[in-house]
Amino acid sequence: MKKTGVIFISLLLFVSLFGQKKGINLNAVDRNAIRTDALSPRALSLALTAHYHTDLEKVRAIFRWITEHIEYRIPGKKIGASESSPDFSLLSDNDTLKDLDLRVAERVMEKRSGYCDGYARLFKTLCSYAGIPAEIIVGYARSNMVANETFRSNHSWNAVYFDSSWHLLDVTWASGYLSLSNRQFVKRLDETWFLTAPADFIRDHYPDNPRWTLLTNPPVIREFIRSPFRSRSFVKYPVLDFFPRKGILEAAIGDTLKFVLETAPLAKDRKIAPDFFEDTITGDYDQHRAYLQPVLSEDGQKAYYQYPVQSGDVEWLNILFNEDILLRYRLVIRNRKEQVSVKR
Repeated sequence: MKKTGVIFISLLLFVSLFGQKKGINLNAVDRNAIRTDALSPRALSLALTAHYHTDLEKVRAIFRWITEHIEYRIPGKKIGASESSPDFSLLSDNDTLKDLDLRVAERVMEKRSGYCDGYARLFKTLCSYAGIPAEIIVGYARSNMVANETFRSNHSWNAVYFDSSWHLLDVTWASGYLSLSNRQFVKRLDETWFLTAPADFIRDHYPDNPRWTLLTNPPVIREFIRSPFRSRSFVKYPVLDFFPRKGILEAAIGDTLKFVLETAPLAKDRKIAPDFFEDTITGDYDQHRAYLQPVLSEDGQKAYYQYPVQSGDVEWLNILFNEDILLRYRLVIRNRKEQVSVKR
């Protein structure tokens, strides 16, 4: 959830100019979206987008409806009959035959509240009914609500495809913010998070899959200084400890890097399926990434990894366990002309 409710004037101007370039009055789109309503995601998407001719107008209408009508569900606070838990865990057995995104979207519309996952799934569902490709992006988002927050996946946002390119937006953060004084949700539109430039978005959002930075060379954000990135799969396993502890590793060509992952005993009958990631962005980033498979100890509680540094091409080291990516390190080759710039 977003830390403050500050609206940046420069981004307000950007959104306005973006629409003006295409001869679109986004203010009119906003007014129509705010007073539109429907009982189902399909009906709502149709009501919001049917009379528009451009995908920008349709995306804006969907974005503006959600930011106006959906309230962030504060963890631990009852809203209707629901308690704090992931949006998809609050579904009834009667919904099991429906697509998960649709089920969550229906519940968020019904309760008029949700967590970031619910915001993101509702946005994707409404875009899908409008014929606009959209994705849910999971990753790490900075927040000043939690001191010394663990560098791991803790947030969901969206990417949407129109005008021959992908764009980033965070409907949750755009809807308002949590007050630091009383932990109440304050509804306030923040244009910062609508179609944000990737170079600006990365300052507060680091995706599980680096491809969704939409940057050719994603920067090394400051959290890597103290820890590797823990993916959303990390919490599936009883990890007790890991080594190295720092997220940025320096090595020279010819060195061999060693890693250790220690886990609590897994129950013999406990089967954990690895996560499936489907990439929908074109582009080859694999030459800059390495995936390290474990060698397990006899008791299965320690996983050992080695990476021989043979060239300067690989920049990201991904630690696998049960075919899941658990940790991601940044590799820096010593004596290279290009130095790593840590994004502040």
